[in-house]
Amino acid sequence: MANEVVHDADAALTAALQLSMEQEARVGLVAPQFYSVVDISGQPTLAYKVSKHPSTTDAAAITDGTAMSNTTINPTSVTITASGVGLKTVVTGFSQRGSLLDLQEAAANFGRALINKMDVDGCSILDNFSTTAGSTGVDMSVANALSAIYSLELANEFRDPVFILHPIQISDLRSAIVAASNGHFFAGDPGSGGIVNNTGIPNFKGYLFGVPVYSSSNVPSVNSDADRGGALLSKGRALKWVWKWMPTVETLAAPSYGAGSIELAVSACYGFGEVFDGAGVSIITDHE
Repeated sequence: MANEVVHDADAALTAALQLSMEQEARVGLVAPQFYSVVDISGQPTLAYKVSKHPSTTDAAAITDGTAMSNTTINPTSVTITASGVGLKTVVTGFSQRGSLLDLQEAAANFGRALINKMDVDGCSILDNFSTTAGSTGVDMSVANALSAIYSLELANEFRDPVFILHPIQISDLRSAIVAASNGHFFAGDPGSGGIVNNTGIPNFKGYLFGVPVYSSSNVPSVNSDADRGGALLSKGRALKWVWKWMPTVETLAAPSYGAGSIELAVSACYGFGEVFDGAGVSIITDHE
């Protein structure tokens, strides 16, 4: 992950804080890791335009001496605009020496808040696909997962697929699988029901019918908070992540607040957008 450190009050300290931020990103960025990434850091713009060409009919037979008929192409575009988010505070020398406030802990808390905001924004578009599975007000079921898989297969977009679901959706799936197995669950079978067993790895919950399943509590509420909107999508194809700068830690000496005082700031500049609707299926099921 490319990050930048500038204006540091203490180079070694700032580097350590940056490393902590990167480690937090590896755990906390659930949905965005499955999006294609575009770096616009070297371009004088915050906007990135993606061309979208419509699907065309299959090629037709041609006849010797006869000109082919013209096929009209009307591409559209999607513009993804990066915007900045961040947090800043001054950790005074007094607070560091006279209380439990610790600069590294403050930076770690800021880092988690920044990374969580990025995941919230990344998850916010999971419910936007035009093809859906599930029903409002009804718990997620294995049938819903199979419906999403079939829809992606029907669209010929079952390429490196991944489920991104809310914990309540995963909990409902587990309950449905265990109930259907009548107490004789096929432990350790990654092809059909590993989602029940793989609970020890953060965010990754196992496999369902061979498809990896990831969990994020930031999967959005939809339908006036009646449901959660997760998705099955083709990694690197359905959604895009544009960034101007990645999560960054900066420190600056703040002597006007007393000796040893440090101004701490974390920030990032990015945007998310859907670029290929056919490569995803929104899964809309009951809220917790």
